[in-house]
Amino acid sequence: MASDYVYRIDINQADWPAWAQLPGIGETLARRIVAERESHGPFVSIDDLRRVKGVGVKTLEKMRPHLRLGRAEPESG
Repeated sequence: MASDYVYRIDINQADWPAWAQLPGIGETLARRIVAERESHGPFVSIDDLRRVKGVGVKTLEKMRPHLRLGRAEPESG
């Protein structure tokens, strides 16, 4: 039986180990994403991740189902 659970992270809160869990993201890119956020401020949208060297259209689309902004609706449960 397949699970409906999708690992998701808040793009403005996640540390590099959380980023590294995403498909196609290794430690180097994960650290680069966190460094960009710390240097230039929070990401305003998921598309803002494109400002990180190494995050292109294809990489972003692979990650997108796993990303959320902090202002997302609370999870029901």
